[in-house]
Amino acid sequence: MPLRISMDWLREYIELPESAADLADRLTLSGTEVERVVTLGSGWDGVVVVRAIEVTDIPGADHIKRAVVEAGDRRAELVSGAPNLRQGDLLAWAQPGTTLPNGMTIAERRFKGVTSQGVLCSPVELGISSEADGLLVLGTDGPTGMPLADLMPPDEVMVIEVTTNRPDLLCHLGIARELSALLRRPLKAPMPAPEESTEPSPLTVEIAEPELCARYQARYLYGARVGPSPAWMQRRLRAVGQKPISNVVDAANYVMFETGQPLHAFDAARLDRGIVVRRARAGEEIACLDGRTRHLAEDDLVIADRSVAVAIAGIIGGADSAVSAETTRLLLESANFNGVSVRNSSRRLALRTEASTRFEKQLSPELTAPAVTRLAELLQQVAGAGPSTAALDVNPGATDAEVIAVAAGYVGTLLGIEVADSEVTDTLEALEFQVRSTAEGGLEVVQPPFRRDVRGAVDLVEEVGRMRGYNTLPSTLPGRRVEVREILPPPDVEWQAREIAAGAGHDEVINSSFCGPADPEVGIFPTPRLALSNPMSRDQAQMRTSLLWGLARTVSRNVAWGNNGVAVFELGHVFWPREGQELPREPRSLGLAVHLAPGRATSDAGTRSALLSLKGLIDVVAEEVSGVVLEHRQDQVPGLHPGRSARVSVGGTEIGCFGELHPDLAHRLDVPGSVVLGEIDFEALAGIPRQIRYHAPSRFPAVVRDLAISVPDLTPARDVVEALSGAGEVILRTVDLFDEYHGTQVDGGRKGLAFRLVFQADDRTLTGEEVASAEERIAGLLRDRFAATMRA
Repeated sequence: MPLRISMDWLREYIELPESAADLADRLTLSGTEVERVVTLGSGWDGVVVVRAIEVTDIPGADHIKRAVVEAGDRRAELVSGAPNLRQGDLLAWAQPGTTLPNGMTIAERRFKGVTSQGVLCSPVELGISSEADGLLVLGTDGPTGMPLADLMPPDEVMVIEVTTNRPDLLCHLGIARELSALLRRPLKAPMPAPEESTEPSPLTVEIAEPELCARYQARYLYGARVGPSPAWMQRRLRAVGQKPISNVVDAANYVMFETGQPLHAFDAARLDRGIVVRRARAGEEIACLDGRTRHLAEDDLVIADRSVAVAIAGIIGGADSAVSAETTRLLLESANFNGVSVRNSSRRLALRTEASTRFEKQLSPELTAPAVTRLAELLQQVAGAGPSTAALDVNPGATDAEVIAVAAGYVGTLLGIEVADSEVTDTLEALEFQVRSTAEGGLEVVQPPFRRDVRGAVDLVEEVGRMRGYNTLPSTLPGRRVEVREILPPPDVEWQAREIAAGAGHDEVINSSFCGPADPEVGIFPTPRLALSNPMSRDQAQMRTSLLWGLARTVSRNVAWGNNGVAVFELGHVFWPREGQELPREPRSLGLAVHLAPGRATSDAGTRSALLSLKGLIDVVAEEVSGVVLEHRQDQVPGLHPGRSARVSVGGTEIGCFGELHPDLAHRLDVPGSVVLGEIDFEALAGIPRQIRYHAPSRFPAVVRDLAISVPDLTPARDVVEALSGAGEVILRTVDLFDEYHGTQVDGGRKGLAFRLVFQADDRTLTGEEVASAEERIAGLLRDRFAATMRA
């Protein structure tokens, strides 16, 4: 929830001649975001202080009352449905003609025969806070008829969004500390010195769950008189959105908004012998201060006396031990609770309070002592309490402050600027860190108790940077320059291949690494299989040398189960014997398989399309994994269709193959239709060093031409592409085959090929004559070498 900071309150701790808007900019640039600035007192013209001297019911109107109010020597009759309208209270009256901060213009209105001469205002109508459940009550004592702005001087309120790691900013002293460091002005923090007695506390404190309560401090006070808090305290609490209740409760809330440490006051007379911090018992429940009874879980931490739970730790107090008008003896609680425990209980109970908001961010145990001391002093001032006993302090979680080492020059290296050691020291000391120099030229820094978020040297760099102002830092890379390839891990090539295959619609399978002597050899890796000395069965007596037969059998099983048109891949190890060595090589291999259902398989176009798709998928894997362009050569491959298979190579070395499964093997597997398979030696492919190729793009426009030809049916398209690429045309940049046609539009025994040619020069814009001349030479080359004819 956003934090509201009163400028009137803030100026008690630090001299601030600047406007709230200027300070909001400074805070935001240092990392503390100020959402907006609210001006209290604006729109209060015509709002005066009145006393309700008579309150009566209106016949026939539920919950609506008639009030006669006194404003100096004047009286007025008003109608209100507020539940807290009581005779004798001082209230805020908006007279007819007044326009309130929410934009509402007040006029006389009649209700059930009663004329309401204006409106009695709530805090939300006056723009003070979000309270809309009752009237703004200004106490019971004081003059009437005066403008509300005279009783509550105008104030500016900064609404701040505090990040989770900065609970120290959830209070006025925290913001004052930030401004003190930013503006280099002294901080005037309160130095409480309550009157103390020599008598021991009649109550005891025990922590039964030290892992959930790191510290518990308590002070005992006699002679308190519970009543309204003074006007200055009420004004400040209202400015931050807190509803005044009584001097004791208001003082505890005041110290929380001042120091950031939540506190609680118990009626000591209603406690059974003392305090025990423990977990809730099974089935335990507690009546809370908000009027609701809550059922507790055994994981909830509670504050209990020797009999029952009297508060839910860090969240809300219990009604049975609450301070009332009859209270004279007080037990003040200032404790440190485990943030995770408070957050879990708050979430389970659907109850978030100002206290839980702070505790769940994990406060320091060191904050408890100054806060309870300050509260004791305030209660002696505003509630007439007598001397306080010395604080009962149970501190099982005491630890030494961590020392953070900062190497010489480290701050400047990370910020990317020169930062003098003196600036680092001055900045950190202004933020109340303890700093000392080391013999090596570095620093040793001890965090203040309220800055538990600072745990390492990099956090201290952030403190220096934000105090200097991020907007003042130059736009340069920080410190040492390191090539990206050295700070980013290389991509996992196996997962790259898997993502490509899966993206193309293939499902991954994992087949057995074993095969049998009767299994045929399929693929270009027909090395003798390695026999197992103790096989589980005859069908699993050898180690596979290729993935293709296993993938074909996977397709067969899927088709038998009615899953036609399946597309699968496997990335796994194959086992190649090494001459003279007992253990084989175990390279990784990538295999792909696609089933063509009978209708599609009987079509040449369907088979051709499937083969081209599989070829394209293998090409994409090679390009992404190693950046190479594969070479394809139509050739016979063991286990594949003699006229529909090809070998794949790179740099003259064969690394794979693809094609249609031989019809005899498809019949053996009882697969209707056909199966298209492909495999590459992934180990060899991934081992090729990836070369980064770069060619400066031309500043001149390209000319794109489409070329359609027909060639003899057995002419490999690859040969035509190679011929075009090596045609000697320096202005021909790229050649792409985008269509292959077999049909009635070409003569029998021939096929159509369509290419996209891109012409471009680095030093000039090409003319139409240059491109036309190049096209004529290319056409002549194709006619001479491939007996090609041009197609329209």
